[in-house]
Amino acid sequence: MNIFGSYKNLTFTLSVAFVCLYFANLSLAFISYQVNDRIFTYEKEKYFLRIAKNMEQTRLLKENEVKKRLMKENEVKRKTLNVLSKYRTGLNPVQLRQTVRVIHQEGKKFGYDPMFLVALIVTESSAYNWAVSNVGARGLMQLMPFTAEEIASETALQWKGKKTLYDPLLNIKMGTYYLGKMESKFGNLQLALEAYNQGPKRLNKMLNRGYLPTRYSNKVFSAYERIKQGRI
Repeated sequence: MNIFGSYKNLTFTLSVAFVCLYFANLSLAFISYQVNDRIFTYEKEKYFLRIAKNMEQTRLLKENEVKKRLMKENEVKRKTLNVLSKYRTGLNPVQLRQTVRVIHQEGKKFGYDPMFLVALIVTESSAYNWAVSNVGARGLMQLMPFTAEEIASETALQWKGKKTLYDPLLNIKMGTYYLGKMESKFGNLQLALEAYNQGPKRLNKMLNRGYLPTRYSNKVFSAYERIKQGRI
């Protein structure tokens, strides 16, 4: 009986110890879970704070880039206005500012430096909106009416006869489009300028005879350099 009682007491003691150990393990597991959860929460907060910080830095960098780009564009517009203001354009101040805006818009659209377009305008018409050449080319970029009408049919621009070419905004849009078209056709800017001046058919005849005209393109490039150097 004593042996049986002792065994029974030992079994009970071991059972209690096992239960205690089980609950102790549960407690440790719970504590470990709480600690790990807090560590995870802390790391997660750090991660999201880092992301938020990076996003804010990216936003500020983009804002600075936009500001720098706008400042640069405004400076170029100011210089463009300054150059054109030296000429008798035949435009009022509002029209002149609108013209500057379109020069920049079309330059950006077709990949031309606005100052280069100004050089072309100065070479073509001395920046006089109402200029008419002895062969009938009109406006700031001196377009022939039949060429302008063809351009209008290729674009969304409206053609209302020769008077359309005295609208400085449409004239610049058509002229820049035409220059881009000539560059695509002939493969480089120098030939594009010669085609702009001579006409593509006449230029092709010259090229077929082995003659490469450069007088007009050099004149535009020279005006461009003088504008960039502030000498116009």
